[in-house]
Amino acid sequence: MKNLRKYAVLLLLPLHILLILLFVFGEPADYIYSIASLGVLLADFALSFLQTEIFTSRRNSILTVMHDFRPYLLEKLAVIAADWIIILLMTQGDVMRSEYRYCVSGVLVTAAAILSAVVTFVTAAARTMMYHDEKR
Repeated sequence: MKNLRKYAVLLLLPLHILLILLFVFGEPADYIYSIASLGVLLADFALSFLQTEIFTSRRNSILTVMHDFRPYLLEKLAVIAADWIIILLMTQGDVMRSEYRYCVSGVLVTAAAILSAVVTFVTAAARTMMYHDEKR
């Protein structure tokens, strides 16, 4: 369980790939994509909270949170980079001149990953400050 917790965000890569493929090869108003994107976003938040141990850790310093957040952030950036590499391979390196669906898919996946990273960091910082105040 410890190793799973250490690299939990990397489990999102297959889900992101599936989401990109659903968006690119699905119908324009496909409800399956909407449900899948919501599912990926919720899974992203759940795995982010699991990996960073927000609700179970007892940190009392923001510096500790930042130190623990760094590997998580690097993994998030790796997932975003892998998503864009897949999109670039699908468009033969020309995202802007190909169908808008590729670019929109990449932007949506990137925005979801950045949103979950920001919310995770803010939640971890707030939890740390609350624990620090309780400890006094």
